[in-house]
Amino acid sequence: MTARDRSALRVLTVTSEDQLQDAFAIRFEVFVGEQGVSADAELDTADRAPTTQHVLVVDTSVEPPEPVGTGRLLADAEHPDALHIGRLAVRAPWRSSGVGAVLMRALETLAAERTPSGSQVRVELSAQEQAIGFYQRQGYVVDDSHRYLDENIWHRDAVKTVDGTA
Repeated sequence: MTARDRSALRVLTVTSEDQLQDAFAIRFEVFVGEQGVSADAELDTADRAPTTQHVLVVDTSVEPPEPVGTGRLLADAEHPDALHIGRLAVRAPWRSSGVGAVLMRALETLAAERTPSGSQVRVELSAQEQAIGFYQRQGYVVDDSHRYLDENIWHRDAVKTVDGTA
C-alpha cells in the first residue's frame, strides 16, 4: 500500500442524501462485499432515524473528494442512558492509515455535543473480535465475559465514557 496523506482527510457530518448514499456504499463494500453480511441486514430503520448521525471521512487530495470511511452515532430507546457507535467501515486501501481513529474521534465529538457540559455519556459499540485491539486503542473497555454472533461474525460489547460539551 502506498502511503496515504492523512492531512488530506476531512470529516463530514452527513447532511444530504448523496452523502448518505456514499456512506451506504462504503458499508456495502466492506460489510456485504468483504465480510459476507446479508445485504438485507446491512441497512436498518436506525439509518434514517432522526436521532442518528452519520459521518464520512473523505480524501480531499483527489477531485472530487473520495469517501474512504463512515460510521454512525445513534440513540437507542432500549438504552436511554447511552449512545451507540456503529457501522464503522473503512475502505480497504485506507485501513491502518488512521481513518478509523478519525471516525471514532468525530463520532465521540458528536456524542459529547449531545451531552450537557459537566456530565458524561456512556458510548457503547458492538466490536467485531478482529477489531477489538483497535477499539481498545481508542480507549474502549471490552466486555470479555460475553461474545455473540452477529451476521456470522463474532462480536463483543465495548464501552467508553465521554464528557459532555453541550
